[in-house]
Amino acid sequence: MPSPGHDSHVAVLHRQVLDMENALRTRTSELQEVSKYRKHAEEKYRALKTSHEHEAVETRGALQNFRRLVHSQENTINSLKLQLAKEREHRQRLQNTNPKCPLVGDPDWPKELNERYVAERVPIGARTFAVTLLQHVRVVQSSKEGQLDSLRA
Repeated sequence: MPSPGHDSHVAVLHRQVLDMENALRTRTSELQEVSKYRKHAEEKYRALKTSHEHEAVETRGALQNFRRLVHSQENTINSLKLQLAKEREHRQRLQNTNPKCPLVGDPDWPKELNERYVAERVPIGARTFAVTLLQHVRVVQSSKEGQLDSLRA
């Protein structure tokens, strides 16, 4: 027959086992909750990483398009500079050939030469505008001449 001290010792051990089981359940529950939060955090991280990678790809694409646009604009600017230099050289040659000859656009320049100059020198896209502008200048000049004639009379 066990001694009374033995029963109390068994009761103490039984209580310790119950406390350990409760602690184990608490720790297991905490671990499951931590695992759930960890899994949720990993999913968020993957989603953000994917999102940032997509944004990076889109940004790189936009940057490449912008660089192409800048390159195209630089080419256009260089082309226009070259065209301007050729025009200046052509005008200088005209002036050197005949210093008394007026430059294109001067009122003394014959109108048919202005139109021919536009047809030969101005790019097709700007020709319509240039011809319209020349016609407008002609109308303004003729109206001014008409006003001068009416003032003289």
